Amino acid sequence: MEARNPELPPRPPGAVNALVRGFNALTGNVSVILFPVALDVFLWLGPRLRVDSFLAPLFKQAFKLQKSSPILFPSTLPTVTFAEVRSGLQTINLFAFLRTYPFGVFSLMMGNTSTSSPLGPRLSWEIPGWLSLLGSPLLLVGAGLLLGALYFYFVSRVALRPLKGPGFGRAMFHSLVLWVVWTVIFYILYPILLVAASFLLNNSLVIIVIFFLLAWPVTWLCLMTFFSTHAVFTDSKNAIASLTHNFRLLRYGMPPIGWFALMAVIISRGMDLLWLLPPAKSWMALVGILGHAFISTGLLAASFIYYRDLSAWLEEALQWINTHQVTSARA
Repeated sequence: MEARNPELPPRPPGAVNALVRGFNALTGNVSVILFPVALDVFLWLGPRLRVDSFLAPLFKQAFKLQKSSPILFPSTLPTVTFAEVRSGLQTINLFAFLRTYPFGVFSLMMGNTSTSSPLGPRLSWEIPGWLSLLGSPLLLVGAGLLLGALYFYFVSRVALRPLKGPGFGRAMFHSLVLWVVWTVIFYILYPILLVAASFLLNNSLVIIVIFFLLAWPVTWLCLMTFFSTHAVFTDSKNAIASLTHNFRLLRYGMPPIGWFALMAVIISRGMDLLWLLPPAKSWMALVGILGHAFISTGLLAASFIYYRDLSAWLEEALQWINTHQVTSARA
């Protein structure tokens, strides 16, 4: 290996090299793809947890109220027919809540709305009441977070092969803390952005300006959200230390980590177009499920490797800067 010139700053790790090492690590222990495979097979062949039979009568009454109360529902509001709402309700499968963010088991079939599978018509379970409607998503999200923590934990072990890593209980706890933090932030920002967007949608020039103004902070926030749990699974950091380290890493390493994220998104979304070609009624959809599980898990393994290497590079780069600042001051 060629020795690095100490007079030059250290170079950031290569994104392509991290991707290659991530997929090499996965091929050494491919069993971790069983997490996304199992979830997708369940969302593909398993039962659907439906809400349309329970909510449809409520929406029907709302549409009747809309016709009888034009003051509460002015004609300037977008017109949506009851048939369109009923059709939308029929596509909802509450089991999709098993796919959680920002950490969770990746899923290709999360948006599968088919009522049939290669095995025939899919079994449907109806939500019986309000208690089930409110409680089911909470239970499913909790199960999804547990599966997601297990998935991230084992993939990080496969990718980094640490001699001593964080215990699963500790990693799970601080991941949940981070999930609560990001969920609260999302529910604060989402209504604000929604209201702001409602006043700006009629002006295309304003939309373009706002898009360019928000592109950078939104990208930064997305990277901050996704990579915030990596330090929990790699360095045994707690939730606060993980957020602090991630903010520092993105502050100094945004161009390299942004380039890695762009490559990962292009590979993931580009391959998803291929995996989604077979219809859900065909057994060929299993090929897409297996392919998606391998690619997404390989990219996740690569992200752990790149995050670790970028953290090491940051410490080396800051040390180099401090050393040369002292040398320049003495000179």
